[in-house]
Amino acid sequence: MTLVAGLRAAAYGVPFQPVGGVHGSDLAALNGWRRIQDPYGSGQEVYVIPAIRPDVAVIHANEVDEHGNALGGIRTPWVDSPIATLMGLQPTGSLLCIIFGTTTPFDEAKLAALYPTPKAFTKAHGKALKRAVKKGWILKPDAKLIKQWAAESGIGG
Repeated sequence: MTLVAGLRAAAYGVPFQPVGGVHGSDLAALNGWRRIQDPYGSGQEVYVIPAIRPDVAVIHANEVDEHGNALGGIRTPWVDSPIATLMGLQPTGSLLCIIFGTTTPFDEAKLAALYPTPKAFTKAHGKALKRAVKKGWILKPDAKLIKQWAAESGIGG
């Protein structure tokens, strides 16, 4: 909970995040966490965890495909019929990019080479979608919306 609070504070751009559940623990003293008075007048003191701004991220993929997307794990249509490289690591930028990675869209030439027509894209996306639903990674009601998005995307050609 305290790690998440520190990361959340940094993501929100604030110097600290209040947390509960630390009272009575030695963690506060060991880490030098401070207490503040409730600014809303309850009289309670709460611990605040300083923002944690990591400068590294560790993402492990045994193998990537020709587009740089990780192989294995939970497969979605956006990975199996890609229109972008999905990276779990972003060495610079905002904390949210560092935590959640980045998406680098393919250029028009690469999209046209992968999907010569919109029908080629919707077919590849539909096949990947069907597989994800069968595996239980995507629910049928969501699949309907995803299929509609693919058909209306205009990707291909």
